Amino acid sequence: MVKPRCRDCKYFEPDDMKDQLGTCHRHAPVPGIHEGQSLSPKRFYWPSVWPNDWCGHFEAHSSYQTSHVCHHKAAS
Repeated sequence: MVKPRCRDCKYFEPDDMKDQLGTCHRHAPVPGIHEGQSLSPKRFYWPSVWPNDWCGHFEAHSSYQTSHVCHHKAAS
């Protein structure tokens, strides 16, 4: 059975670099600290996630189920 991962979620937004951190857009951005800066209400960030991470809010891209069903049938 294939486990749902962030890379296959409709809320995942990959960064420019392949297989690197991306951001989760399931909820609104949150205030945060970025690389040595102080907490500021003017700085908001989407949570960073790895493509292989997972959570309970997973919702597949429309292409996720089709590609995984085809892969599963081909492996049978």
